[in-house]
Amino acid sequence: MITSNSTNKTATPRPCQLATTMTKKTSSDTKKTQTITPSSGHSTVHHNTPTIQLQLHSRTFFLATLVFSLQIAIFVILTVDIIDVSNARNPMMFPPNVETPVRITEVLAIVIAIITQDDVRKAVNLLREGFDQDLPRAFEGATVAKWILSIVLRAIEGLLGLFVTFLLIMQSSNVLNLLLNFSASAMEFVTLM
Repeated sequence: MITSNSTNKTATPRPCQLATTMTKKTSSDTKKTQTITPSSGHSTVHHNTPTIQLQLHSRTFFLATLVFSLQIAIFVILTVDIIDVSNARNPMMFPPNVETPVRITEVLAIVIAIITQDDVRKAVNLLREGFDQDLPRAFEGATVAKWILSIVLRAIEGLLGLFVTFLLIMQSSNVLNLLLNFSASAMEFVTLM
């Protein structure tokens, strides 16, 4: 039988504490799960099989969802404003017959945008490195599914930012406008949120 401290008080672990869960089978084939919090030394005995609880209502989840939603909303608003769907021949409004220096500057600006786009590069690196098994110990509730979701959302945000940056660069008809659009674009601000 699993018991707590001699005072028989059970302590509810705070969300910031790491807890150790052990499952023990008794003679009657029922499972008992004991949660031990390291700071208090108290333990809690739960009967039956423990359920998996996702902390979707946590402050961290709310803030991450809010920031991602703001980033995507800004990118979608910019994309809708930039693309002219009423113009069937040129909805992206790319200027025709621009001069060679403008095209060269556009290519350089696109290459620089891809190189400096941090979110896509970080997402690829995280996928390449794989899920760190120490992550659940450092961050309570961390799972492989949540880790993959965060990487996919980061990549989506980065690719959408690159798309909007590409539209802004390609719509420039002269080098001065291109450099002003590219250097003062809000894309860097939005992706750094």
